[in-house]
Amino acid sequence: MVSFEQGGAVAAKVIDLGLAKSVNEPGSQTAISMPGGFAGTPEFASPEQFAGVGVDIRSDLYALGATLWEMVTGHPVFRGSAAEVMYQHQHAPLPLEQLERVPQPIVVLLEVLLEKDPARRFQNPTEVLNAMPAIAVAIDTRRKITRQSFQKTRHADSRVGTRKAPARLPHLSPSSRPGTANQRCRCETAPRAGRRRG
Repeated sequence: MVSFEQGGAVAAKVIDLGLAKSVNEPGSQTAISMPGGFAGTPEFASPEQFAGVGVDIRSDLYALGATLWEMVTGHPVFRGSAAEVMYQHQHAPLPLEQLERVPQPIVVLLEVLLEKDPARRFQNPTEVLNAMPAIAVAIDTRRKITRQSFQKTRHADSRVGTRKAPARLPHLSPSSRPGTANQRCRCETAPRAGRRRG
């Protein structure tokens, strides 16, 4: 989570470490779940995670869609017991009637992010970022957009030399970040008060 502290300083906080794993251990020792199993929060997990098949960045984009849905509606996409939610993510259509007051471009964005088939979602975060200007313009001008407008963005991304450099937060420039670009990121939590580290 990134937040602004007093005086405008940017603070990055690592939260929800329930599924964190070490980057220094071999893959078999760091598996969070076994094939065919699931570990996580069902309300934000992708259909492929419940199926126990391999997942990639597109599962994270599905989770982004589930998070955005909750932000604009005030509740998760699907509700019920864990088993019901898992089934709905895999098989139920999106309850689009809950999005009546949401601008149409955001509805289309949610539909693409929450596609059951990963091949029909955005394929990477860059595609999502590149779709944002078209979404913003459509909202500002009260025009409708289609999924095809996102596909045009996707094809434009595949051309060499058309990507912009990512924006950087002012307080997180390379010179002010701890470590170097060649080091792996390790997440550590501070010991709780009263506990000694051994």
